[in-house]
Formats: sequence, C-alpha cells, structure tokens
Amino acid sequence: MKIVKNKEYYIDENNNKWSSELFTKKGAKKASKSLINCYNCIDCKDCQNCRECQNCKDCDSCFNCDNCQNCDFCSNCYKCKDSINLNNCKESEECENLTNCVGCQNCEYLTNCVNCIGCQNCEYLTNCVNCIGCQNCSNCEN
Repeated sequence: MKIVKNKEYYIDENNNKWSSELFTKKGAKKASKSLINCYNCIDCKDCQNCRECQNCKDCDSCFNCDNCQNCDFCSNCYKCKDSINLNNCKESEECENLTNCVGCQNCEYLTNCVNCIGCQNCEYLTNCVNCIGCQNCSNCEN
C-alpha cells in the first residue's frame, strides 16, 4: 500500500485507490484486503471481480459502477442497490435484470425503460418510456 498523487490516494497492487480524506492508511489496507480480484476501483470495499468502480460495497462482477451495493453484473450504473444483471442504469434501487434504465426504483425485469422514478413494484416491463406505477406492461410509452 502506497500513497500517491500529492497524498490524495492510497493505492494497492491492483491499482485500487482509497481517498486519504475518507480512509486512514489502516482503513485503506483493510478495504484492500476485502476486495477479491478487483482492479482500478476507487473507495470500494467488500467486492469481488469488479473493474473501474467507485464507492461500491459488497458487489460482484461490476464494471464502471458508482455507489452500487449487492449488485451482480452491473455496467455504468449509478446508485444501484440490491440489484442483479444491470446495464447502463441510473438511480436504481432494489432492481433486478434491468437494461438501459433511468430513474428506476423498486422495479424487476425491466428492458429499455426511462424515467421510472416513483414506480412501485413494476414487473415485466419492456420498452417503456415515462412509466409510473405500471405493472406487467409491454411496448408501452408514456
């Protein structure tokens, strides 16, 4: 473990980094030991098989994610939580099998959705746009 970039980051042998403002050297070492097969991540802990993530915790096989938690196969996500098989999501929460979603919350089995903010228990949505409070939709819009 070494400190780099004007003492801004602690960095380990896999190029994972921890902010010296958020972590002590001891805390960064502990977080580093909690990562399994992770590379180029920033301020992450308790993850495995992740690449280029930031502020993630307890993730598996994520790539380029931010603030994820308990995710699996993420890609370019933001604020994911308890999610599985996500791709290009934003503001997700407790989602599963999402693809290209934006603003989802408490949704399952979504594909190409947009603005799902406020949706409760949306299931089996496909190609939806501006879906609020929908269930079992297919090829929906507005």
